Order: sequence, then structure tokens, then C-alpha cells
Amino acid sequence: MKVKFLREAIRSSGADADDLNELVTLLAEIDDAEISELVVAIKIPVAKVAATLAKRRAAAEEADAVIASFVTELERTKLDNAAFEDVVDRIKKSKKVKLIDAVQIASRFLGEHRSFKSKPEVAKAILKRQIGDIRSSERKAQANDIF
Repeated sequence: MKVKFLREAIRSSGADADDLNELVTLLAEIDDAEISELVVAIKIPVAKVAATLAKRRAAAEEADAVIASFVTELERTKLDNAAFEDVVDRIKKSKKVKLIDAVQIASRFLGEHRSFKSKPEVAKAILKRQIGDIRSSERKAQANDIF
């Protein structure tokens, strides 16, 4: 089968995406080639793209695991100042935690989405919330002692 038939099938599919139009334009240049020739020509580049996508997916999964781990640690240690500050310090210093990851950690811990310009700014917001949580906890404890 010729590439021309593949190109015509893509065009007649009714999809009007710019990427498909670009593909149709590229395929028009090799209309008389056999599809088997096209497959041989794109096999190696497609394998490279697939490998790159797999690496990105693995990195995203690793980042999600690191984010979840830090959020869990923050929740677990929020009433212990020293342990909590240690976790926040590790977030600031960790090379695995990029700014976007730190923002995700803050969003999950704080329960709100805010924009931050740096990891220290994220750490400050997390610590500020922890201080407020401790004060609130202490007030509740004092109120319980009264009644």
C-alpha cells in the first residue's frame, strides 16, 4: 500500500487538528513510497520518542511519590516543632524537590493553591501554618481543661 492512501485516510477522517494537517503535508512529499518504507524510516525515531516518554513518566511518578511522602511526614509531625522543622528543612535542601514539587507539597499540606517564587518562600508558608495549628491545638486543650 502506498503512503498516499494513508494520507488520504487521515485527511478523510475529519480530524482538523494542526498536528494532523502537518502530518498530512509531510506524507504528501512521499506519496509514492510504500508504507513499509515509511515504517522502516520512522522506527528508530519513534523508539527514541517512546523511551523519552517512558523516562518522563517514571520521573513524574517518582516526583509524585516524593511529594506524597513529604506531605505525609508534615502531617505526622505537625505537632512536634523540631521534627516538623527538620522535614521542612529537608524539603528546602532536597535536590529531588524542584520548586514546582515544593508548591505541590505546600498546596496539599495547606489545602489551598498559592503561587510561590522560591522554595524558602514555600517553607515559610508551611511553617506559618504549623505555628497556627499548634496555637489552635493549645487553645483547644486549654478550653477542654476549663470544662
